[in-house]
Amino acid sequence: MLFYTEESYKADYHRAMDEYLKTYLESGDFEKEIAAMTELLLPYVEKDPTALKKHE
Repeated sequence: MLFYTEESYKADYHRAMDEYLKTYLESGDFEKEIAAMTELLLPYVEKDPTALKKHE
């Protein structure tokens, strides 16, 4: 039996995921993570000779 077929487990799962996502998104951690990844990847993207778009 899969845990999400049981209604009580499914409700607990949705409640936990809602809380996690709200906390993660509202705390600003998501934006910080995106900014950090952008900073790491952008130099490589800018130098990519096969890029379909120029990054200026």
